[in-house]
Order: sequence, then C-alpha cells, then structure tokens
Amino acid sequence: MLKMMKKPELDQIMHIWLNENIRAHGAYVSESYWRENASLVRHLIETATVYVSRDTNGINGFCGLQDNYIAGVFIDAKMQGNGIGGQLLSAVQADYDELTLSVYEANTRAVKFYQHHGFTIAKRGRDEDNDVDELTMSWHKAQERSNV
Repeated sequence: MLKMMKKPELDQIMHIWLNENIRAHGAYVSESYWRENASLVRHLIETATVYVSRDTNGINGFCGLQDNYIAGVFIDAKMQGNGIGGQLLSAVQADYDELTLSVYEANTRAVKFYQHHGFTIAKRGRDEDNDVDELTMSWHKAQERSNV
C-alpha cells in the first residue's frame, strides 16, 4: 500500500535509508560517510515529500523527493525484487511531469532500474565527497508518452 510518510515513521525510514546505503554502496563509499550524514538526511526527509510502501509488518520501502528531484528510492533488502520500487516510482511519475535524480555509476542495478522506468542519462559527473563517478538522470512525462 502506497501512502505519504507520517512523522512517527521517520525512525523506520531512517533505518532503511542507512542500511540500504551501506549495503548498496559499500564497495565504493565508506560506511562512516552514511553514518556521519544521517542527522542531516533525517532533517531533509522531514521536509521532503516521501512516498511510502507498507505491508502488515510496517514500512518496506520509500521514495523521497525535494521538489522534482528524487533523492532516493530505498527498499528493505528483504523485500527487494518484489516490484515495490517500481510501484513507488510509478506513483511518483503519475504526480510529476519531470523528474531528475543522481545515482552512482557503479550502482549498475539502480541505473538499469531507472532506465527501465524511462529515465535517461542527462549528465556524467563526480561526487566529490566520495570521489565516485555519478550520473544525473532525467525523466519527462511527454518523453514517456512518445516512447510508447
């Protein structure tokens, strides 16, 4: 079930955010980076638009946005591969005409996921904080319609 985040759910969301960043990026970004930035991210999530997926056990994934910028799509590791990320992204795409995001180029699984959902690479750059190649990807509702 997809809904917007409720304030009491912030701890669950932060748990997923931290665990999945460490798991997904552990080969090229230090765990300490994510831990050191958790309080800043917590504050940003409080002010973001957050789409949440829930089941009977609670939150199993979320997508956070600042305006039309997707800050991330995070799915609990135990629930990945069940279409939750696609459901979240489809819900966001239904509500926006244009979206952008940044993703580490080494995170090929995420890059392929976003491409599967109509995102294209708009720019290549570098995350200077972590010295890692990064892609800026974009999606446009009109572009999506023309690809059908």
